[in-house]
Amino acid sequence: MSEENPQIENMPPPPAPHANPVAKVEETVGKVGSILERGVDKALGLVGDHPWEKWLAVANKYIAIFLPALVAVLGVVAFLLGMVWLIKEKAPCSELLVPLFALVGVVFSMLLAPKALALTNSFIEKGEPESIRPELLHILKVVLGLGGLAFALYLLLQFDADKLGTAVVAIAVSLLSVVLCSRPGLIGVKADYPKNGVEEAITLLFLPVKIMLAFLPFIVVGCTIVTALQCFGEEYGIMAAGDLFAAAVMPLAVPLAVYFCVLAIYLVLDVYRAIVSVPRKLDALRQALEEKNK
Repeated sequence: MSEENPQIENMPPPPAPHANPVAKVEETVGKVGSILERGVDKALGLVGDHPWEKWLAVANKYIAIFLPALVAVLGVVAFLLGMVWLIKEKAPCSELLVPLFALVGVVFSMLLAPKALALTNSFIEKGEPESIRPELLHILKVVLGLGGLAFALYLLLQFDADKLGTAVVAIAVSLLSVVLCSRPGLIGVKADYPKNGVEEAITLLFLPVKIMLAFLPFIVVGCTIVTALQCFGEEYGIMAAGDLFAAAVMPLAVPLAVYFCVLAIYLVLDVYRAIVSVPRKLDALRQALEEKNK
């Protein structure tokens, strides 16, 4: 047996081949992107990963319980203000009947306002959910959520009192966007792929209406309180009474008006869908007749 060459044993190992710089850059970019994605998801999850469906249901429940009491208080105060002003002005007896008839509307509003709100909520609770692509929901959540907060921070850093209200609105819109994109079922939407582009476009156009329907109880209560507070700025008692009567009737009138408007929109959309589907149905009928004649 021949002895091994000591020079070969002492030779240094061959240098490792140079790593591909493009692959190294891709790996680094991938790691940075993964870290950023996890950070964004975690930040947005602080808002979106909560039982918003349960909280909204509880809030709507208590609004339905206390809304009749609010309407009753506003109606009684408005009635008393109106009667006091008419008596003070020595109005004829025929005019004294006006607050009495107005009080009848308040009674109807007190009894039917919760039902009217439930009527509008049925569009979302009982209707078939419409589809929006999951990728689009994620994009909207990131852009509107983080973008709104960044815009609000920009306004706050200017230390301008006139822009404080806009900053608060931007924060509210950004947080609401994160919640709705994380829980689209709140507005009757599901993260799924639409049947066609027409349905997707209709869903996106109808999205603001869906949001308004989901949060209509809060909108009605807010408008009622704001309208009632306007009575403090009125100079004459009858005008303050009018504001309070309007605020008391609003919880019934607004949901009914919204219901009929949304119903009209659905009717127009159904007619549009029927018209759009005619060419497809004619093409299918033509193909069926051609295959039959072969």
